[in-house]
Amino acid sequence: MGFKIDLVVEGAGDRRLAIECDGDQYHGPERWADDMSRQRVLERVGWRFWRCWASSFTVDPDGCMADLFRMLDANGIQPAPAEYLPERYTEQRVIDMKPGPKLKLEEAASPDGGIKVGDSIVVRYLDDNKTASFVLSSDRHDPVNGLVGAESALGKQILGFNEEDEIEIVDAGYRRRIFIVRTGDGGVSFH
Repeated sequence: MGFKIDLVVEGAGDRRLAIECDGDQYHGPERWADDMSRQRVLERVGWRFWRCWASSFTVDPDGCMADLFRMLDANGIQPAPAEYLPERYTEQRVIDMKPGPKLKLEEAASPDGGIKVGDSIVVRYLDDNKTASFVLSSDRHDPVNGLVGAESALGKQILGFNEEDEIEIVDAGYRRRIFIVRTGDGGVSFH
């Protein structure tokens, strides 16, 4: 099972601090129990957390940053040497929901890979924690039988994204956040 952390400060000696930014926009009251459960799991395997509420940061940004620096010092997290290069790279992508020029399906995937027509995909809807499995099809849209058309609303919105990306989509007129759990080259069908 994978977990997402808002930010991670990495210092010398492979020491890390997870930073969670809480507020109504991303971590509202309905997500609090899930966030705390996830934090407890990660703390059991050695992660340390610092949380910042948007309302606290808005009122006293300097005080919040001072508290963060105290937490970093208390955990012995110091800046890494200049030659330190992290082994991991993560990126959060946010899609623009404005319509743009229509792309041909073969042009729709990102140049660095990402989801493309023919891939098998598993996504988790973060608002209700339900999972959906399907193959992204170039010519058929039959969700009951595990096929989502690349020209469908969902198909267009996930093209080019990668495994473990968390994105916002519009589904039946509602904005929803999904987590891309797994992608494959279409050799396996999730029916």
